[in-house]
Amino acid sequence: ATLEAAEQWAIRTLASTAGSVDKARQAASMLARAAETSDPGEAEEMRREVETLLIGSGGLAASDLLTARAERWRAHMGTLATATLHNGQVESYQASPLLFRTGMYFDSLLQLMKGSRVFIVGGDAANLWQQFDFQDSQRASDIFTAEENNN
Repeated sequence: ATLEAAEQWAIRTLASTAGSVDKARQAASMLARAAETSDPGEAEEMRREVETLLIGSGGLAASDLLTARAERWRAHMGTLATATLHNGQVESYQASPLLFRTGMYFDSLLQLMKGSRVFIVGGDAANLWQQFDFQDSQRASDIFTAEENNN
């Protein structure tokens, strides 16, 4: 009875992981051959074939592989976006350093003033002064006016 229970558990595990017992055994065989080969290019190709086989099987391994692919893609695209933004900023600075610094200054000022009261006053530029209040605009949350409760 214990041997039969172990075989049933193995079948359930293989089927849920790789979609079927046959595909699980085929993937294991391919991975064993990839580990034995001395050519790194051939081993990598075999691993890609195993990945394709498992993704096509629809088991838990397919879900994990697709999640890993999505996470790698997200990380790659995030890094690419950051690099592209940096390169664009460098090119903007090289095109006009004064304009770039002025834009960065006003962007920073805008972020600092977001959610604050702003008073625009006329007068002589020499006598102009700025005062900021950096206190929290909301010191405690109100569960009755919280944004998620306004539906």
